[in-house]
Amino acid sequence: MTIPSWLIIILALAAAVCMVVSYVKREDPKFKPLAVVAVVILIFCACVYIDNETGYPFNGGNTLESRLSTESAKRFNEAKIKKVAEYIKSKNPGKIVIIPQGGSEWAKNEYAKEQAELVKKYIGDAEIKPIEYTRDMNDPNVAAEPGPTVEEFNKFLKANQDAKLFIILESLPGIGDVTRLYALDIFNIAKNAGKQKVALFESFGDGNEDQFIKPLFKADIILVAVKGKAGLKPEEYEKPAPKDLNEAFDARYELVTKESLK
Repeated sequence: MTIPSWLIIILALAAAVCMVVSYVKREDPKFKPLAVVAVVILIFCACVYIDNETGYPFNGGNTLESRLSTESAKRFNEAKIKKVAEYIKSKNPGKIVIIPQGGSEWAKNEYAKEQAELVKKYIGDAEIKPIEYTRDMNDPNVAAEPGPTVEEFNKFLKANQDAKLFIILESLPGIGDVTRLYALDIFNIAKNAGKQKVALFESFGDGNEDQFIKPLFKADIILVAVKGKAGLKPEEYEKPAPKDLNEAFDARYELVTKESLK
């Protein structure tokens, strides 16, 4: 339940006015129900106000501020997906495979499932297909949220040679300088260049173009990617996402394509 505090105050004041009116007209039986309604509204307003501040009793400890922050983050995320999907559709790349995060367990993860299904919603004709991998979580050498290895990525690409575009939500392997993402190893450029491409929703910070984006576009591996908008100040990241998804995208991100790089 997300009701802003200013609306709660207005409702409480209206209820207070109703109580005053019902008291003044207390001799008239028609106004007695008004007093009851006013008391119920005041109790409701008190509960919602407390919930906004503490997250209880309605939202399991999530305050209004945290709920609004989550909603904002979801709008920014959806804005990225919508913008990338629109570009992909304009290019008619052929068969599209969405690689969800989490491998074969992706559908059991609420966030991974939501992300993959949201991409499919905006892309339309695409298959959600995970890279099959398992990890022994008791192994101290395994990261908390491990993704597929370089070998597993390449095996997946080879097994899906009919796909023309992979929309990657899965974690990419990172060894050392993760900004490079080791494109030559992960995507087998010599074998896949011009045949299979990828789309990435990761937001790369300002200044990574030469290290990451330009080499992959030059190698004809990336069709489209997203990067953080250049020159944003830290305080601008505290602003909530606009309701309009196009405005939300423009406020924080830049679409990176061969055209925009030029």
